[in-house]
Amino acid sequence: MPRRRIGYEWQAAVEKKIRENYPHYERELESLLDSSVIGDPEKTLRHVSKSAGNLSDALKANGIEVSPETVRRTLKRLVANQRLLHPSN
Repeated sequence: MPRRRIGYEWQAAVEKKIRENYPHYERELESLLDSSVIGDPEKTLRHVSKSAGNLSDALKANGIEVSPETVRRTLKRLVANQRLLHPSN
């Protein structure tokens, strides 16, 4: 069964609720990413050895209830922001 697309308004509301309930969510996610990064540390593109489901489970163990889909969307947004902050020449 294909995943249905979430509307922009719904996605923004979910992200706002997560920021309100778990203000340290992105820092926790980035700390989990730092421990599972593989490849060349000098490059801006990081490869992660954990799946979104495993990251979601690790966050739940730390008291942050988010779905794997939310983790995927956050990672996508973080990568987009990283590209904007550090464009390749």
